[in-house]
Amino acid sequence: MIPKIIHHCGPSDRSKWDPIWHPCYNSWLEHFPEGEYKHIYWSNEETIDVVHTYYPEFKQTFDSFPIEVLKWDFSRYCIMHKYGGVYADLDIYCYKNFYEKVDGFDIILVESIDHSSNVENSLMASKPSMDFYYECLKTSERTYLNN
Repeated sequence: MIPKIIHHCGPSDRSKWDPIWHPCYNSWLEHFPEGEYKHIYWSNEETIDVVHTYYPEFKQTFDSFPIEVLKWDFSRYCIMHKYGGVYADLDIYCYKNFYEKVDGFDIILVESIDHSSNVENSLMASKPSMDFYYECLKTSERTYLNN
């Protein structure tokens, strides 16, 4: 079962949010109401904590990322591996609740629309402890260190 948790990552200071993020974030709150769903906003400090606490083998690489976006991209795999649920980037607008369509699956990934990769990491749903995310962490680390 995919946990009823909605995850987002972004800046600690919400005054630095892009204007589009506010209506997008609120759309998730509207269609996945608190009480039935848990919403977790992972700020900069919280993404550091989840990586350092649960994935210390990646701490050095994570800490070396020069910009926050790289840290958010990397930490979403940690978050999804540890907790499962639904992860959505802050610029993803939710038009309706789709939980019943994903429940019963182990993992749901969205196909990339620009075909630069096979799957997109801006919207994902899964059970916790899926090996796929740990493989994404290892691949991300290897790719970053080899560039």
